Amino acid sequence: MTNKDSKQLVETLLATYNINKFSSSGQRLAYERGVLTGILALLICNHTYAAMDIKKLIDDRSQR
Repeated sequence: MTNKDSKQLVETLLATYNINKFSSSGQRLAYERGVLTGILALLICNHTYAAMDIKKLIDDRSQR
């Protein structure tokens, strides 16, 4: 799967959670962040390689 395909999949996923009842764009953003946080936590919990990759990203960002 390419980066473009991955991005499209995430956008499609978020669209399925779009309930169109947000009073502001900030409220929508907070909701989407919550959805993505939950999915990412599930992915990390169930896939060791995903957890290792995310830890590496954190380490790389911390060294800047």
